[in-house]
Amino acid sequence: MIEKYTFKNKTAIITGGNAGIGRAVAFELAERGGNLAIIGRNQTTIDEVCNELSAKYPNQKITGYQLDVSDFSKISQTIKEIAGDHKNIGLLINNAGIAMGGKFEELSVDDIETVFDINFKSQIMMTKEVLPYLKQTKNSHIANVSSLFGIITPSGQSAYSASKFAVKGFSEVLRQELRPLGIGVSTIYPGGVKTNIAANAKLGEGANKQEIQKEAKSFESNLTMTPEYAAKVIANGIEKRKVRILIGTTTKFLDFMTRLLPVKYEFLLKLVK
Repeated sequence: MIEKYTFKNKTAIITGGNAGIGRAVAFELAERGGNLAIIGRNQTTIDEVCNELSAKYPNQKITGYQLDVSDFSKISQTIKEIAGDHKNIGLLINNAGIAMGGKFEELSVDDIETVFDINFKSQIMMTKEVLPYLKQTKNSHIANVSSLFGIITPSGQSAYSASKFAVKGFSEVLRQELRPLGIGVSTIYPGGVKTNIAANAKLGEGANKQEIQKEAKSFESNLTMTPEYAAKVIANGIEKRKVRILIGTTTKFLDFMTRLLPVKYEFLLKLVK
């Protein structure tokens, strides 16, 4: 039995920690006494988040690192920098992600590879590099962000949904392999959280821009939960070593329905459109 996770005096590495759910999680973990290594693509927003956190929590070590997680050649060096700056690396949250609009026929192979590089392969690379440090810290933990679309498969989400299902499979195998080492693994399934991921979604090479924008607008109208609420659910789930962290009533309902009706659940997808 893996003990309850404690954030205080441990370092959490968070990818995509400069915006959306990642940013909210950074603030939540700092509130719980954790030290933070925040990774993001945009140096300006990383600096803003780190400065705000450092001012609010002056006794905790909070550092930022500019990194495109799909640039695999730079991940190893970034983790070495973090290890040089921080002690007791106890938590890795693989949160960075990207959405891609367009049906399968409208996506190029490059489009699909871009989604997989950021949403899935980066989690593998980050885990590979951070795992040796997690093994040095007692009762450490890994939390990989999947999605509601890692549970259900709506039309027009072939690349995104496939990448999030891959995260699910990877996390479930990893959990079994790391349990004997005392390292916990959670898979996080956000749904209905109001972030900019839909607004910032890239378009497939052959996608109809107007149609995608119309669908995105409809989808955004269903995003009612705040990132701060999601962050509390995530932190509580990690603390309790939950295997699956489901965020939102819709996510929980659709998760249940996919298990009850594994083939015929498609009629319920209008709930997330």
